Amino acid sequence: MEIHAKTISNDNELTPEFKGLYGARFYSDTDPKDHLNKVIKIFTANTIFNVSSTTNIEGHAICPSPCSFEFEMRYYFESVWYYSDKYFRIEFCNKANTSGFALAFNVAEGESNIHAEKLSLTLAGDDSMEKISLYKDRWYSFKFEYYRDINTKESRLKIFIGEEGAPLTLMRDLPIRVKTDIPTRALLIHSATKIKGIQYLDDIAFTLTDNKYSPSDMPAATPRSAKKIYDFEDGIPSERNFFVEMRLKKFDDFLTMDPAAWNTAINPQIRHAHDFYEVMLVQTGEAIFVDEVCEYPLFEGSIVIVPPGIKHRIISEHKYNIISISGSFDQLSRFDEPSVLHDNIYGEGKKLAELALYNRFGSEEYFSSLCDTFLRFVLLNLDYPKSEMAAIVYRMIDMMKKNYDNSELSVIQMLRDSGYAKDYVRTKFFEVTKMTPKKYLTTIRMKKAKELLSLYGDNASISKIAEQVGIVDPAVFSKNFKQFYGMSPKQFIKGQKDKKV
Repeated sequence: MEIHAKTISNDNELTPEFKGLYGARFYSDTDPKDHLNKVIKIFTANTIFNVSSTTNIEGHAICPSPCSFEFEMRYYFESVWYYSDKYFRIEFCNKANTSGFALAFNVAEGESNIHAEKLSLTLAGDDSMEKISLYKDRWYSFKFEYYRDINTKESRLKIFIGEEGAPLTLMRDLPIRVKTDIPTRALLIHSATKIKGIQYLDDIAFTLTDNKYSPSDMPAATPRSAKKIYDFEDGIPSERNFFVEMRLKKFDDFLTMDPAAWNTAINPQIRHAHDFYEVMLVQTGEAIFVDEVCEYPLFEGSIVIVPPGIKHRIISEHKYNIISISGSFDQLSRFDEPSVLHDNIYGEGKKLAELALYNRFGSEEYFSSLCDTFLRFVLLNLDYPKSEMAAIVYRMIDMMKKNYDNSELSVIQMLRDSGYAKDYVRTKFFEVTKMTPKKYLTTIRMKKAKELLSLYGDNASISKIAEQVGIVDPAVFSKNFKQFYGMSPKQFIKGQKDKKV
């Protein structure tokens, strides 16, 4: 049985053609020089469309106010077939996603003008920098050190490179123009327009520091233990905030893709159908699922089962993120129309779907078993209410999650606002969540209180924590907390403190 965790294009014409033929595709693979080492392989397939794959890496801050950063990686490429020289670039952006500067890995002309065995590294948009030549079939270690003077606002970039087994050598030390504040995000952008080739990445780290610039030709000595390093020994990124996205432009439509999750596109999806089952879980945000008959509101935690042959689309004016898992899934055969469900209070469905997402590059057998476990959870633990009542219940859940810190949030008022008899809505709420609305809200508050008590420890004021989760009376808060966790807030704090000793 084939199982896929990937994005279905919201341009229906591309869906049957895509299947790994367009753009840059990512795979877990063996190091071409060391069969014992695991790496990520990037295959870029020639296309006439403007296609690029963007891998987003958030910088890891090891100081309160960073004014510099270090970006490191190992890189390897094979012979490149090309009609365009734009192959790969690293773009450094700030929190607002505004580009500060970029480093371009472009194709150097090959002897045949079709195949190239050399790339040139340069500062994008700066012709004054002398290009650095890189050659195929060699592992290179890169370290880029960026420094910004907080007084003069001047920036410098140091480029260190070393071939496999050789120490890093300072190749360039140059002033650069950077219009943004310090970049905190690195985008690895692999172009696939009129170009085809294979690249490998390993040991990626992006560390925000407070190091001061020095003209020394030695790289900064930041301890390895202080860095978050994206290693691929298990076939998957070692950090969860490693995302692989694809942005494709066809005519005036922009599509955003990922092997396992999709994000909001500029244009709404075109209605489309599949010959397989699709199970979607909303990680964040809200949207509307539209089939041929009904519209279903979706919120964080919503789960949609879409049978084969059902034309559907997602529309939204908001940003959302959805994990999509699809396959033949015989266990879903009793579904002949879309069903909209909801995750439980503990978010177990989301955790299982995310496990599948983060292991999509790993063992096929393990990935399949994760998807199977997720489906069994859906079938065994969730009920299937009618869509109209489901929408009311989901709105109540969403309101509780967003307003749990408001002491004036009233379950009774929410029940009244539903437009149905209070007892009827309360019964339907219980069918979906296995809890009464009051207990559901209290559970949200107690889970958040536990997080806050763990975070602040001895510095926590019980009355302040109670206030932050929407409970005015500290005595009521302590009573609820003890009912949920079998101990008072003070006993919980003491227990956390004892664990650290």
